[in-house]
Amino acid sequence: MAQQLIEEAYLIVASDEGNVLFARKKWQYLSKSGIKKLFNGAGQYVFPGGHIEQGEHPQAAAIREFYEEVGVGIDVGTGVLHDISTGEYGCYVFVLVKPLFDTLISNAEAFINSNKSYELQHVYSDAWFNLKNYIGKRQFNSAIKGYASVQNTPAQSLDWYVGMVQVLDENWHTFFPNATPPQKKPDPQPTPYTWWKK
Repeated sequence: MAQQLIEEAYLIVASDEGNVLFARKKWQYLSKSGIKKLFNGAGQYVFPGGHIEQGEHPQAAAIREFYEEVGVGIDVGTGVLHDISTGEYGCYVFVLVKPLFDTLISNAEAFINSNKSYELQHVYSDAWFNLKNYIGKRQFNSAIKGYASVQNTPAQSLDWYVGMVQVLDENWHTFFPNATPPQKKPDPQPTPYTWWKK
């Protein structure tokens, strides 16, 4: 059986307290012929990443793509790198102590706000347990919508994003040693039957 070639690689950057950087893609770009076209995954909330170049290691591709999209270089010696790659894609979780993560977020926001990112419109930071509300979805005006494609533009790697978020959920205690567990909401109590008041 032929080995499946991995073509995409992603870098999930997080703080040791469990906040994770993610981004929202722009909707359109101007083609070389001057025509506005939709990005693949236009308007989606994503983790930075992209195509692996010929002969490139997936980890190197993930770090390069992160730099190209977010404008911040990654020094793997400043944090802990976890490999959560599958047979379909390369994916790495890079965990920094909170002060370094906060600096990285500020630098990424400055890069994006200067309109230097070709593909990304905004970067965000939220707790890992909230990511399922965003990753892979699109924002229409102020509403966050599900996974439907827009004008025949396929949503990018949706199953991959869902899988990445699931790995973070299942292994949060390993990735985020200083995180506070999410507060479980109490189950709603049934309303007492009040037949005697009628």
